[in-house]
Amino acid sequence: MIMREEMLVIENGKISKAENDIFRELYLQIYKGEIFGIIFDNILERRCLLDFFKGNKTLDSGRIYLSNEKIVIKESPKYFESYIAVIERTSKLISSLSILENVLLFAPSMQKYITDNKKYAYAMEEIKKQLYIDIPMDKSVSSLTSKERVIIELIKAYIEGKKLVALTDITDFLKSTELMDIFSLLTRLRELGMTFAIIESFEDIVFEWTDRLAIIRNGKTLGIYRSKDINRQQIYSALIGDQYKYMVNKIVPIKEDEPEELHPILKFVNINTEILKNLNFSINKGEVIKIYYMDDSSYSHIVELLKGMRKPVSGHIIVSDKEYRVNDAHQAVNKGICFVEESPYKNMLFYDMSILDNLTLTLADKVPFIWMKRRYTKSVQEFVSRFIDDDITKIRLSGLSPVKLQQIAYLKWLIYAPSVVVCIKPFTEVDIHLREVTVNMIEMLRRRGIAVIIFTSNISETYRIEGETIYIRNGQVIDADEVYQVIYGEVYDGGNECERFEV
Repeated sequence: MIMREEMLVIENGKISKAENDIFRELYLQIYKGEIFGIIFDNILERRCLLDFFKGNKTLDSGRIYLSNEKIVIKESPKYFESYIAVIERTSKLISSLSILENVLLFAPSMQKYITDNKKYAYAMEEIKKQLYIDIPMDKSVSSLTSKERVIIELIKAYIEGKKLVALTDITDFLKSTELMDIFSLLTRLRELGMTFAIIESFEDIVFEWTDRLAIIRNGKTLGIYRSKDINRQQIYSALIGDQYKYMVNKIVPIKEDEPEELHPILKFVNINTEILKNLNFSINKGEVIKIYYMDDSSYSHIVELLKGMRKPVSGHIIVSDKEYRVNDAHQAVNKGICFVEESPYKNMLFYDMSILDNLTLTLADKVPFIWMKRRYTKSVQEFVSRFIDDDITKIRLSGLSPVKLQQIAYLKWLIYAPSVVVCIKPFTEVDIHLREVTVNMIEMLRRRGIAVIIFTSNISETYRIEGETIYIRNGQVIDADEVYQVIYGEVYDGGNECERFEV
């Protein structure tokens, strides 16, 4: 029997913050050369582990082993700095340096060539041959796409001799086609001895890419499993537990509008821009449409049209049977088009204001001086009390959990009741609880008769909400067969392991 070498082991780890345990029984066992998945039941634990890997936090107690050697807990930051690299949404590259300098300048093996550009260039050529990658070295760091940036950070980690690379939430900022490219590169790098940890929400990628998977709930490792053997529904139930029952009980039944003759509340009619080509689609009252985009330009042009930041070259946008003409997002709201931005619990709310103030700020456009009209504020309080037990007139957002903040971001438009709510990447940076709340809040919007448009670049997210899916690539609507051909046909190219990346 071949003994596998352990890269990183954490035993009985404990980390506390403000006398509250974040981790109380953390166990990890990551073998050299494997791709190890980690799923958490909440965002706070995920952030804490990343801070631990970055060396910004240490264990309060427990044991840490690196390559079978026990290290002193308080010395873990200096070890992790040389052992571990973390790749996330925020770039670690230095914009003022070239790609070549970012990759090689801080690599110990390259220090002797620090003044010799020719040897730097030669070293990079050897790396490109080894990894089957073609990187335009004259491209500026600031102009890199997300996929290009991740590829360069992976190469940088390899050259610097990092033993473990943690990739977190990459499904939030990489498209499905890009993810397959990254996985192909991970496969090559693991053959060269690198080890990876994929830290994600409950995504298919965690099961498809990883060899083994750790499930962590309430600060405790529930178990480590072989990814191909685990029952996803059992894991899902274990992660949610009683907390989901509590959330479901807090979901307010919204009476669905009586069936009526279908009539589009929003229409794109032969819309053309510099990117979009003869785009046509419509959505009825109380419907959900999911727009899966395969390029950022298509996505940004549609959203900018809806926000009034861009005008169509030709074609018409119709809202409630009227020509839709707005110059900014505020005017869009007045015309009945509202937006739930990416990560709304972080980006849409005013943390120094009360819950009630956040919920009624936009409503004041419909009901002037709403704060002086007790019957309106009392009605809002009674409605929200079915979701949130706190006194919404006094409690400020800074003291609330991400789950409650996510509810408030959606409640704002549920109360306002516009014609259409546009949800931009609604499952970005969410844990399993936030996902359930988000799905339920979108369903409540729909049942109230509000049309919902969801934008996503992650194909798996199109399955979470019922409704029609529109696939867009290079400004044109395509069918599902073409999508899967692009994602799987071109990426794997019949399983050719020597495929090159064109970055």
